[in-house]
Amino acid sequence: NEFVAELRHVRGEAEATQEETSKLLASVVPRRLVDRILAGGRGITEALDNATLVAITLHGDFDDSEVDELAQQQSVLTAGAASIAREHGAEHLSSSASTVLYATGLESEGKRIEDGVEFADAVNRWAQSALADRGFLLAPSFGIAAGDVITGVMGGERLAVDVLGTPRQVSMDLSRVAQPGQILVGADTAASLGSGWAVERIEGLHTVAGAPLDAWSVRRRDGSS
Repeated sequence: NEFVAELRHVRGEAEATQEETSKLLASVVPRRLVDRILAGGRGITEALDNATLVAITLHGDFDDSEVDELAQQQSVLTAGAASIAREHGAEHLSSSASTVLYATGLESEGKRIEDGVEFADAVNRWAQSALADRGFLLAPSFGIAAGDVITGVMGGERLAVDVLGTPRQVSMDLSRVAQPGQILVGADTAASLGSGWAVERIEGLHTVAGAPLDAWSVRRRDGSS
């Protein structure tokens, strides 16, 4: 009986450890890949032809004395976006110092473009409320692009998620040139949106490399964003 009780205790600890590990992995890699990584998978790649990528870039004007406050606010905004992502079926793909990349439509029919725009609009409206209430130094801008992408998980001791394909670069470029609180999309994405969205061509925008950028501003027709 003591031996059986000890086995149950060890098994319970192992299950708790695996659950904690799964949660930690899910915070840095797409959730659908967690089980494959726990099983020892590395160098996992997936070709996806139905993805809409939503890049969120944080902008701010601050000095060195505000670094700690900046980090705290970045954490709040990132956590808020993650919570809203779960409500809209958007999946976190990767993060950098100032930009977070999400996707919709990864495991469904079609690119789910409007889902991606709905998600960006929800994050934008929430962030505007948070900014007004807390006096934030940071504000998000959004870039959205749809098309074929490849996602991959690489590394041994350190796991890294990367996304390859034109939509990734376009969404990142759009989010970087967008004004705080602005959602920018390409022409194809703009043309696919329903009557509930107002789109407007934005002239004169360029990528960091200087290439012309085809950009359209998107907002709800009710004027909420």
